[in-house]
Amino acid sequence: MWTDFGPIVSCGVPIIKKKGLVWVRAGIIQSMRAEQKIKQDNRITIGQNIRGIRQQRGLGQTQLAAQIQLTGVEMTRETLVKIERGVRHIYASELRAFRDVLNTSYDELLK
Repeated sequence: MWTDFGPIVSCGVPIIKKKGLVWVRAGIIQSMRAEQKIKQDNRITIGQNIRGIRQQRGLGQTQLAAQIQLTGVEMTRETLVKIERGVRHIYASELRAFRDVLNTSYDELLK
């Protein structure tokens, strides 16, 4: 947390605000996303669509995650696995990166 007076110290560890979206706690940098999550449901399975398109393009999960990272979006192979399985929601910026890297349309990702 942050106040107008500076950082609040929690359990002796300062919480530091940087650029409004990144904070450090216990030496770990974590991003706080200020964007909308897109939730998958039983009718629209974005993760399965991403997996299908990825496989059609002949890309492995590690390759796709690396290409997503090159667009400036944080993505690990583990995150991609969770998205493809529908365990993790996808952020709008991630969806845009998938569209661009896979050279596809939103229609194909959201069908």
